[in-house]
Amino acid sequence: MNPFDNHLVPMRKEELHHVPKAQSTLNHFANAVIPQHPRMAPNNFGSPHQDSWCSESVSLSGPVEENLLLIEQYNPFGYTPNMVCNSNNQMIGVSLDYAASQFWIVVFDENCNIISATPAGKRSGKTFSGGYFYLDNNDNTIVVQDNRIVSYPTANVQVNESEIYPLTANW
Repeated sequence: MNPFDNHLVPMRKEELHHVPKAQSTLNHFANAVIPQHPRMAPNNFGSPHQDSWCSESVSLSGPVEENLLLIEQYNPFGYTPNMVCNSNNQMIGVSLDYAASQFWIVVFDENCNIISATPAGKRSGKTFSGGYFYLDNNDNTIVVQDNRIVSYPTANVQVNESEIYPLTANW
């Protein structure tokens, strides 16, 4: 049985907002130099926990222009509390389908369309969706799956117009 058969076509909503450019006036960390881990993706992008720094210390600011496109995209693979971005403007998250107790690595393109969804282990005990995953220095997703560390090739996931497909683990 194909695990993708029972998932519906995603629902979508887009809204354009006209907002002023972001100005950080009270950011005490604006000039901080955050050390870069040599085996992780660049700071601000590869870890949902900003590489152990608090979220107020990231060097990103936004929105950066007056037009902000807010995209709401239904994710049929479950709740996705944390997401990261690879170097190709693709977003990656670990979702939890509560009904099936199934974790998924989900890759979205720059317009929030789902490209890939890969089963990534079952929920057990007191685990929580999202877990602790990160991108390595090659933009591969590193995640714990079934009590082992697994790497998935998420550096540049190719769009397949006809289907959402699973990735094959690197190791």
